[in-house]
Amino acid sequence: MDAIREKLFSLQDESVQRFAAKLLPTIDSERIIGVRIPLLRATARAIYKSDKTLCYSFLEELPHAYVEEDLLHMMLIGLEPNAARQIELLDRFLPFADNWCVTDALSAKTMWREPALCRVAIRRWLATDAVYTRRTALVALMESFRYNCFDLCFLEWAAKAAPEDSSEVTDVYYLRMAVAWFFAEALTQQYELTLPYIEEGKLPNKTRLLAIRKACESRKVPSDRKEALRLLRNR
Repeated sequence: MDAIREKLFSLQDESVQRFAAKLLPTIDSERIIGVRIPLLRATARAIYKSDKTLCYSFLEELPHAYVEEDLLHMMLIGLEPNAARQIELLDRFLPFADNWCVTDALSAKTMWREPALCRVAIRRWLATDAVYTRRTALVALMESFRYNCFDLCFLEWAAKAAPEDSSEVTDVYYLRMAVAWFFAEALTQQYELTLPYIEEGKLPNKTRLLAIRKACESRKVPSDRKEALRLLRNR
């Protein structure tokens, strides 16, 4: 474990640390080392490939002191080739996830190889009160588009994932942003099925407006659909 921490500090970049501290205002800046995400992913791959004993020992050691250790943890989970085991590792780790950067580092490719298992896990995570467990569920749900596992019920699950809230820099804010992100992606992938959630007020208004904005910023949404969404935004 000391060797892993030493490796992370060897990759430290103070400018990255300062930038990350601004992106994670709910986290004590002393917990941020300042390592670029591509270097963290390369480190995770190297550990997983070269030393499985070290990898699984690290995954057993919780909680971690630094955000980058949490990021590395999530990335190592993403490399796990067995869906049931990946879900088990996430169940153990998610109570310690405390920021959006860590949740968004998840790769759910392995989970979606077993869609039934994945769906059960996502429903369970969405039913918790833990904000970042629920955000992780939404990140995993978004990957259903990539792996052709989308189901209409996912829209309903996501719509209920975050309450309306006026706060801007709080944990609930980051959950609301994840819901908006999911619906923006849904508008690029399943436009006709998703549009009623935007048209009919099935989303809290702040979330709805965020989803429209994100979809209009996407290059994957045709210009005529963007115009229709802008009209809905101004309604």
